[in-house]
Amino acid sequence: MQVDNGMKRPRVLKAVEEAIIEAAEIVRGGGVVVYPTETVYGLGCDPLNPEAVYRLLRVKGRGRKPLPVAASSVERARELAYFTPLAERVASLFLPGPLMLILRAKVQFPRGVTCGLETVGVRVP
Repeated sequence: MQVDNGMKRPRVLKAVEEAIIEAAEIVRGGGVVVYPTETVYGLGCDPLNPEAVYRLLRVKGRGRKPLPVAASSVERARELAYFTPLAERVASLFLPGPLMLILRAKVQFPRGVTCGLETVGVRVP
């Protein structure tokens, strides 16, 4: 795997407040982080930052497939995608949790996130 020269050496941080703050700073700065969910470890970045999305795609070595977007809450997910009445019902029953909803995007995501589709996969781990 090739690593971007601008990327720092990976570090493992304990899930303490300082580490969470540092991870948030890395994401805000356009970096890529690894984070745990209830089912897997995910690679994440700011999904609205095209350079960060490109960096994430390079790290993942992912082909032309849409990327899921993890939201911190259902409220934040509603800012990113249009929730239908059915999606609202499903979200009220299962989120947060190990479920991804495919919804029409409300914001303009970089092409690397949606692959040009009008929809986005949203998770609230």
